[in-house]
Amino acid sequence: MSPSIAKPAKPHAFVIDDEAQVRTLVSNVLVMAGFIAHQLSGGLEVEAALIKWPPSLIVLDLSLGNSDAVEVIRSLAAARFAGEVLLVSGHGAETLNEVQQIGVHRGLTMLPPLHKPFRVDELRERLAAASDRDERPAE
Repeated sequence: MSPSIAKPAKPHAFVIDDEAQVRTLVSNVLVMAGFIAHQLSGGLEVEAALIKWPPSLIVLDLSLGNSDAVEVIRSLAAARFAGEVLLVSGHGAETLNEVQQIGVHRGLTMLPPLHKPFRVDELRERLAAASDRDERPAE
């Protein structure tokens, strides 16, 4: 009997958006990129989900039904989230950049934001850039 080699576990990712269609689209792209995607409709679910499925990536909409991205960013910083955060929103670039800077100032690794509506290949490019960064040797 030959020893079995364990496959590395797939990374988890959260998609936090109050629009079900956007959650599904982003989740499908994440699954195709090798993630286990978890769809969350609002910020209130994040704390419990962080414990259950620690993600390496969070795709976060700015406007959520029962909270907003800034509240989620505060929770992530308090939990010392070490993964990456990708903001997506239909808000203007200035607002996206301001919220991104809030995340940076709170110690989070923020990917360049993605403006809605976005093309699937734009999302894939962001995910590829995040993967490339993970594979670089430490300096």
